[in-house]
Amino acid sequence: MILKNEHFVNKFELYLFAGFLFLNLIPVFLFKYLPTLDGPAHLHNANLIYNMVLGDSSFLANFYQITKELLPNWSGHFILSSLNSFLPGWLAEKTLVTLYLVFLPLSFRWFIKSISPENYLLSYFIFPFCYSFTFFLGFYNFSLALILLFLLLAFWIKVQKTLKPVNIILLFILFTTLYFSHVFVFLISILATGVIILTQLFDDYEKTSGSQSFQQFLKRITVIIFTSGLGIILSFIFLASRKAFNYSYIPKIELLKWIRDIRPTIVFNFDHETVYTHILFYLIVILTIITLVQMVMQLVKLKSGFTNFIITSVKQNDLWLAFSFLLLLFYFFMPDSNGYSGYFSVRMGLLLFLFFIVWIATRSYNKWVLIISITLIFIANSGLNYYYLKQVRRLNFLAIEINNQAKLIKENTVVLPMNFSTNWIHGHLSNYLGIDKPLVILENYECGTGYFPLKWNDNFPNTTIGNNSKDDFCTDWKTNSLSTMKYPVNFIFILGKQSEINKNKCAQQSIEKISKYYHLISKTENTLLFELME
Repeated sequence: MILKNEHFVNKFELYLFAGFLFLNLIPVFLFKYLPTLDGPAHLHNANLIYNMVLGDSSFLANFYQITKELLPNWSGHFILSSLNSFLPGWLAEKTLVTLYLVFLPLSFRWFIKSISPENYLLSYFIFPFCYSFTFFLGFYNFSLALILLFLLLAFWIKVQKTLKPVNIILLFILFTTLYFSHVFVFLISILATGVIILTQLFDDYEKTSGSQSFQQFLKRITVIIFTSGLGIILSFIFLASRKAFNYSYIPKIELLKWIRDIRPTIVFNFDHETVYTHILFYLIVILTIITLVQMVMQLVKLKSGFTNFIITSVKQNDLWLAFSFLLLLFYFFMPDSNGYSGYFSVRMGLLLFLFFIVWIATRSYNKWVLIISITLIFIANSGLNYYYLKQVRRLNFLAIEINNQAKLIKENTVVLPMNFSTNWIHGHLSNYLGIDKPLVILENYECGTGYFPLKWNDNFPNTTIGNNSKDDFCTDWKTNSLSTMKYPVNFIFILGKQSEINKNKCAQQSIEKISKYYHLISKTENTLLFELME
C-alpha cells in the first residue's frame, strides 16, 4: 500500500512539473515572436553567418568578416545559424527559446536530485528565474551556459567516483562547450566543481584511510584541470586581449536592495513585479531560518564538538552555503561593467540566488513546508508570467510590423535604421529586418564589440546618404569616409511612434534631410521605410 501511494505521488509530481513547464512556454507559443533586447541582433548575425558560410557572400564580405579568434558567445549563434538553414527566422528564434525554457528547469532539477534526491521539489524555484532580466536582455549565450553549468555539475557528481575514459571525454566536451557559450559561467563552473570535490573528500575521508581519500582527491582535481584545460587557456587569451577601460559599479546600497527585490527576475516594471518577487524573497528567508535552526539543533545534539559538526555539515553539502557567500562577495565588489561588457552584477545576482537555493535544497523539510513552498512559487511564477505575457504581446505586434517592412527590402542591400523609440527593449528590434535575407544593417552592435563571431570588415566601405556625410546627421551609423569603396544606403528604416518623432528634433531634422534623396514607400503605426530614389 505504501509503495502504491509512493508511486502515485511520484507520478503526480511528474505531471505537476510538466504543468509548470507548459505554463512557462505559453508566452513562446501564443505569439509569433518573443522579442528581447539583443535577441534580434543575435538572430540577424546568425543569418549573416549562415549566408557567408553557405551562401553567396560576395556582397556581405565587403562589410563583414567572421573572426578567426576562438571566442566565447558562439553556441547561440551556431544553433541559430544551423536552425536558419531550414527554418524561417521567427521559428529559429522560437526553437532556441523553447530549448532554453525546457532544459534549464530540467538541468537544475537533475542537479538538485544529484545532491539531495529527497528535496527535488525545491527545484521548482527555477521557474521564476527562467524569464529573467538577462533573458529579456537577449543574453542567449549566457542563458544556454546556465543549462550547461547544471548539466556539467550533475554529470560530475554522477561520474566522479568512477572516472571512465568515456566520462572524461564527455566532461571535456561539456567544459569546452561551456566556454564557447559564456566565459563568465565557464569560470564559475570550475569553482562549483571544486565544491563537489571538497564535499566528496570529506565523505571519502570518513569511509577510507586518509591517504586513499587524498589520492582520490588529487585524481579528481587532475581530471578537472585536464578536461577544463582548453577552456582555461582560451579564457586567459580572451580576457588578456581585452583591457578594461571604464569600470562602473552599482552602489552597494542599491545592490542590497536588489537582493530583497530579487532583481534578476525583474524586467519591465519594479512596482508591479516586486509584488511577486517579494513572495519569493520571503519564502527564501523562511526556508533559510528553518535551515539555520536545524543546524543549531544539530550542533547542540552532537557530543563530539564543533569539529565533528563542521565535518558533518560539509558532508551534508553545506559548502554550497560557503560558495554562495563567495558569490555574494563577487556580487558586491565586482564592477558592473568593464567598458566592453556589462550587467555583471545582475548576472552574478542570478547565480547567487540559484546556488543559495541549491544549498537550501540540501536540507530536509516537513512535507507541508514543501507543499506551501511550491504553492507560493506557483503564485509568484504565474503572476510574473501573466505580466510578461502582456508585454510580449505588444512586442510581438511590433516585431510583426518590422518583419512586414522587411518584405519590401531587396536582398544584398544596405539598410540604415534610425531608432527614435523611447522604450529600452526596442534598441535592436530593427535587426528583425535581416533575419530571413542577406542584408547589411548598419545598426549592428555585435560587430563592433569584439565579443562575437562576426565583426566589421577591416576595409569597411564608405556608406553614404546622398551628398551628406555622417556628420550632417544627429544620428550615427557605421561608415568609413576614408574608403575609396562607396556604397549608398539603399533603405532607411525609422522606428518610433509619430508622437515620439514629433517630440524629437533630431528625428524631424533627419527625416527632412532624408526626404531629399529618399521616398517613403511604407508607413505603419510604429515604423517608416524610405527607399533611395532612382
